[in-house]
Amino acid sequence: MKMDKEEYRREREKAASEQKQFLRDNPEVGRLVKTKRIFIWFLAGYLMVHFFLSIGILIVQDKLTAGMAGIELVKLFFQLLWICLFLNPAGIWKQNLMLYLSAGYNFYTLLANRAMMQSVWTYLPYMDLVPRLLYRYLMLTEILIPLILLAMASWLILPRRNRELSEEASAMYQETLQNLQNRFR
Repeated sequence: MKMDKEEYRREREKAASEQKQFLRDNPEVGRLVKTKRIFIWFLAGYLMVHFFLSIGILIVQDKLTAGMAGIELVKLFFQLLWICLFLNPAGIWKQNLMLYLSAGYNFYTLLANRAMMQSVWTYLPYMDLVPRLLYRYLMLTEILIPLILLAMASWLILPRRNRELSEEASAMYQETLQNLQNRFR
């Protein structure tokens, strides 16, 4: 049985309505899903701020080229894709273990770049106001990101109740997706 676009749209709306109803009927699951979505948007915004700070530093250093901007843009898109894949509100809690891996990688990067960051910090008082502010805020974002990831991973994974709620949300999303697929057959 072939569906036209209008039928497809109606079926998707029906599935979304079923999901919303489930979340209303299960407020704890709804709060967890809402919190994960807020975190995803916060992290995406945070990474975009980091991107613009990086571009700003390249501009004030007069080193901004299309290639450098492209590299920064690809890094941003990769990070946003990573967020969508591993912090998906419909995902199981085990996906959130990637937050620990990411936090560890970011801590490692901080340690590896410690000498360079200390060197830049030493010269900050001698820089003009704009580069000084850009460097300070960029370093602050780089220091805080592993802490943010670690805090969110701990909140999602350590409390048993949050893991259970995540499993419930994932099962609900999988069920509505399966129902939607069955309607198209």
